[in-house]
Amino acid sequence: MKANARTRGKSFEVRCEIWVDPKGHVTRVELAKPSGDADIDAALRNEVLPRLALPAPASDMPMPVKGHITARLQQ
Repeated sequence: MKANARTRGKSFEVRCEIWVDPKGHVTRVELAKPSGDADIDAALRNEVLPRLALPAPASDMPMPVKGHITARLQQ
């Protein structure tokens, strides 16, 4: 999150669903519970999560992978 100017320094919480292809590339992202900030949500959907480097999933792994992301400001 720190690498993206639109999410850096922001506090938010989202629940996401991510589809991963056999090579570990993220092919689709949906926010099941968005943050409430349209700019952060767009950055997560279109910039941050699609660029994740993930290991190849098991061939029988059901999609989507469901996750919960919490970002907090460090004091």
